[in-house]
Amino acid sequence: MRWDSLSPRLQNFEQAFSSHGGGCRRTCECGKEFYNPDRGYTWGDGEIEELEKAKAIELPHTVTTISCEGREYVSDCDCWHERAENIMNWMDSHGQKIAEWFRLEKERKQKEADQSPVIPKPHEPEH
Repeated sequence: MRWDSLSPRLQNFEQAFSSHGGGCRRTCECGKEFYNPDRGYTWGDGEIEELEKAKAIELPHTVTTISCEGREYVSDCDCWHERAENIMNWMDSHGQKIAEWFRLEKERKQKEADQSPVIPKPHEPEH
């Protein structure tokens, strides 16, 4: 599964929840193993052959992930799509309430920040 095969909605979800990192090997939340056999990575003796035997999924690019609800999914796995659709539908149907929650949270955090003591930088004299 690659970016251009995703719906625009799933592309947006992937972009928003990207872990912004990748590597040569990752295990998806669903248990599937993905790897990129690029010899530029440091592989242990027999590690790639072990992955091939285990029927891990070979990718022609870095293995990237998305993180959502405390879980990490490999971007190329399709197991996260249904959950993402449910989350997006929930967000779409609660947009006004989510916006209100963010407004209220901003007020709460601002009040907390306003009540916090000012701590001078080490090179600044105290007021």
